[in-house]
This record gives sequence, C-alpha cells and structure tokens, in this order.
Amino acid sequence: MAHAGRVVTKERLFEAVWPEAVVSEGVLKDYLNQIRKTLSDTPHRPQYIATVHRRGYRFVAPVTTIERSWTEAAAQTPPVALATEAPGALLSAHRSPGLVVAREVELAQLQQ
Repeated sequence: MAHAGRVVTKERLFEAVWPEAVVSEGVLKDYLNQIRKTLSDTPHRPQYIATVHRRGYRFVAPVTTIERSWTEAAAQTPPVALATEAPGALLSAHRSPGLVVAREVELAQLQQ
C-alpha cells in the first residue's frame, strides 16, 4: 500500500523476480503480457498495469488493505494453504487460482 502508484523499474523487477539469472527484457514483456491477458487488461487502456515508457511499470488499480487476524484467516483457509503460508501472509485458496509453493520471499515482496 505504501508503494501504490509508484513506477517500478525494469531493473527492479529483474532483481526481485530473477535475482541470480540473466533475463532479457523480452521475457519480462512476455510475462507482463500474460498477466495482462489473465486480468483482461490492455497496455492501451490499462486497468491494472500501466507501462511507463522506457522506465518501467505502474500498478494503477485501486488498492485497499484488509486487516484480518490470524485466527480469522485460519478459520477461512483450507489446511493445505495454511501449511505453506506464514502467519499474516495467507492466500486463501478460494481467492487464488492455484496453490503457491516455495514463493515465500516473492509473496512477502508482493504484500509490501
């Protein structure tokens, strides 16, 4: 929430997503196109991800924070999801398309 609306440079995305790999800008562009397709978003009329020409990308959708207690989240989350998530960083299976495994660092970065 603190970074909502800020431009994220391509370099920062490379560092965050592929810290120890050499990845071309084409790969980043392909992944962003896949994300946009999944969200029914377009670069010409963005609802979620806006391209900032030659600089990076900006998340443009409204962002809200929902505070939930650990016990409340646990009561609403299937046991298999609880086993893979840290307290305070839960992803409910009914809100995510699939179970996210071995991505604790990335999930923590996304939540920031």
